[in-house]
Amino acid sequence: MNKSNEGLIKRYLSIRSSNITGRTRQAYEWDLGVFLKFLGDKSINDIVHTDMDAFIQHCREERKNGDEALSRKYNTLNTFFKTMIAKEYLDMKNPLDKVERIKVRKKVRSHVILEEYKQIIRYLESEKDYRGLALFSLMFSSGIRISEVYQLNKPDLDFENKEFVVKGKGDKERLCIFSEEAKIYLLQYLSTRDDDLNPLFVSSLGNRWAVSSIQQYVKKISQRAGVKKNIHPHLIRHGTAMLLLDNGLPLDEIQKVLGHENISTTQIYAKTSMKKVKTNVNNIYNKVFKGGDSNV
Repeated sequence: MNKSNEGLIKRYLSIRSSNITGRTRQAYEWDLGVFLKFLGDKSINDIVHTDMDAFIQHCREERKNGDEALSRKYNTLNTFFKTMIAKEYLDMKNPLDKVERIKVRKKVRSHVILEEYKQIIRYLESEKDYRGLALFSLMFSSGIRISEVYQLNKPDLDFENKEFVVKGKGDKERLCIFSEEAKIYLLQYLSTRDDDLNPLFVSSLGNRWAVSSIQQYVKKISQRAGVKKNIHPHLIRHGTAMLLLDNGLPLDEIQKVLGHENISTTQIYAKTSMKKVKTNVNNIYNKVFKGGDSNV
């Protein structure tokens, strides 16, 4: 593998380290590592668009990548070339300028619906699982990411105003709000704690509840509650967005709740939520076609 190429990648990751999360960095490292292996001894400075076409074909055919994985690799490399060319670490034209973007067919996002959430809450109440009640109600009402749940400490919660501040993607702080129901369950859970530990959620061993353990717990509890979907924490976040959207909250306000930097990310929910649209359309049709005063 070309040592000069490795140095460029390390320099790029250092440049981007201040505005990307750990998971994003891992994704970048993986995609760029795959690219370096493909290049072998060839210098990045010598790459042209035909090399990029060959790389995408290699990933599709040899690595069996689907459109989503290919699109991510395209975006990772495109950002890499743009950044390093702009900062004059590379003296070349972006080889991806002549390569067509990978089109990904957008799927309807799965999400936790209100009845599924209530089903889980009923099960947790029957089990007297106060930690679980606090976790699910906080996540469903605030829409926070699992990485943000992990970082929460007891003093972070403002129970009077039902709000807290988290550091989201890119270490940007944002204000989050939670429901009265979540407040009740959180206080109930904290009243069962007889420790002086700082983390909001702790494991049975008294450690900060790990992300992987929360993921496993959410899946296990949802199954035990009888929910048919494969529930993971991000589906709860999607559920928050869809619940707010279906109840009339404007997209720009949902954007603030979820902490999306770009409203185009939030607009994905609008494309997948037809419930309110269907209701409104049916109301119009019922009026127009059954109203008697219509000339239609």
